[in-house]
Amino acid sequence: LMLGALLGAATVDHAPAPAPAVAKQPPAETLPVHLEQEETGFHAAADILLANEGGYVARDGNTGLPAIYGIGAKYHPEAYARAKRLTDEYGEAAGKACAREFYRVKYWEPNGLEDLPAEVQAILLDGLVNHRVAFGRDLLRAARDGATPTQLLAMRWREYHRLAQSQQYAAYLDGWVSRLERTARAVES
Repeated sequence: LMLGALLGAATVDHAPAPAPAVAKQPPAETLPVHLEQEETGFHAAADILLANEGGYVARDGNTGLPAIYGIGAKYHPEAYARAKRLTDEYGEAAGKACAREFYRVKYWEPNGLEDLPAEVQAILLDGLVNHRVAFGRDLLRAARDGATPTQLLAMRWREYHRLAQSQQYAAYLDGWVSRLERTARAVES
């Protein structure tokens, strides 16, 4: 993909997160059902999504409330509380496993992402989580109509720039473009 021209030259360097402390194992009943059953498509897409979403933030950029692994306390309070509790009690791996299950049940399965070509799955999962619902439907429709990864990334890039025309969202553009570049690099590799 020729994303340099598509996405522009804006890049943001992110320092690697510190290594998590070794944590005790959570009880088996608190772990998501699919831990041993993750198919390659979902696993790869979820890895990219979780890298983009990061860990815990006390105030997300949208609601001003806390979020963990992209799961916001305002819109998904139960999932947020569970992922936060598992992370606090058992470490990052347990919290991320919980987040993966949330994204599988909330976004992957209901949207039939497993039925779409592998090369677009991560772009779609990340887009469904990060964009508004109506735009997510547009992305899915385009993918089902045969859009390529480059076309889907271009759609997302245009949507971010459209939103950034509003002063309300302008400050988020660099972060959104950086997210899209990370997604594109991960899909290309």
